[in-house]
Amino acid sequence: MQHQKSQRRMRMPPNPVKGTSSKKSKKKKGETPTPAPTTGPGGGSGNSQVHDLNIKFDFEYRDDVTKVHSVQRPQAQPSRGTTTWSINPSVDYQLNRRLALRLFVDYRKTIPKTSQSFPITSVSSGVTVQFKLN
Repeated sequence: MQHQKSQRRMRMPPNPVKGTSSKKSKKKKGETPTPAPTTGPGGGSGNSQVHDLNIKFDFEYRDDVTKVHSVQRPQAQPSRGTTTWSINPSVDYQLNRRLALRLFVDYRKTIPKTSQSFPITSVSSGVTVQFKLN
């Protein structure tokens, strides 16, 4: 009586990752090949152009006052101080990877608490153009 060993062959499961098969893929009729990425006018990839628009709005209110209390006066008198309002909107726009624009306005109004100084209002605005060389 001979004793025979049974051998089992293990079957490998199919590869779950697409595109790693060793078989060649066949083109279907009417299928167009995907074009290679082209470079844009700025030297970068045509597909990676970014057009970001960032809008920022800063608002600030500040009330600063120093009062003098006296026994002879029932009300405290302000000795110094100001009320300040500040509004700063800005818009940043990235045209391509090398060129960016920024529009901004800075508005600030200061109202004094005493008659020792005058109200001050200042407005500044502008456009910033940024060009990156690398």
